[in-house]
Amino acid sequence: MGNAKLNIWVRDEKCRIIKRSGHLHIYNCLGEQVFVGWVINNGHAEVEVPPGCYTVVAGMVYGNIYSDRAMVIVNCGEHACVNLILPKYDERDNQMPQLAPRNLLAVGGCAVRLIPALGIHAINKKIDPKEIIDVLIKTAEIDRKQLIVALERDIEDMKENLDEIRKASPEEEKEAREYTEILVKIKNMIG
Repeated sequence: MGNAKLNIWVRDEKCRIIKRSGHLHIYNCLGEQVFVGWVINNGHAEVEVPPGCYTVVAGMVYGNIYSDRAMVIVNCGEHACVNLILPKYDERDNQMPQLAPRNLLAVGGCAVRLIPALGIHAINKKIDPKEIIDVLIKTAEIDRKQLIVALERDIEDMKENLDEIRKASPEEEKEAREYTEILVKIKNMIG
């Protein structure tokens, strides 16, 4: 007896395994992250955890989209199978590695994280964020259309999660709403 094993599978809405790599997040029943790592390979990961109650979520590359969450309870020495579904996953995305190369700064999410953060700081310092955004897009050769699509996904994710954020903390909900508004402004500046 000892640790339990979680076998985690990431699937599309038709229950097909998504043959991608990704990162895994495991939280305890208090919402504290107890595991994070790039351990998903070909839609599967196996992780040892102490006995307990966990919430599991996965993030997959090529689109940087997150699965739904699943709760699992395991006792000492038990094995549990956890199936996660990627909502709105397009099965054609499995073909992405064979397609023409894409700029991973935009597609992988780096620019989506960097540009809003710099835009927020620019706004706070009374600098026109459009100048910074244009320079980043030009320097990193980011495709504006891809960046807009990635920002739209981020905005949609934030909107879908506002109810859960509100339950956790009204302050965090306020921050999330403000962040979402800034994402929309930045998306409009880019497009």
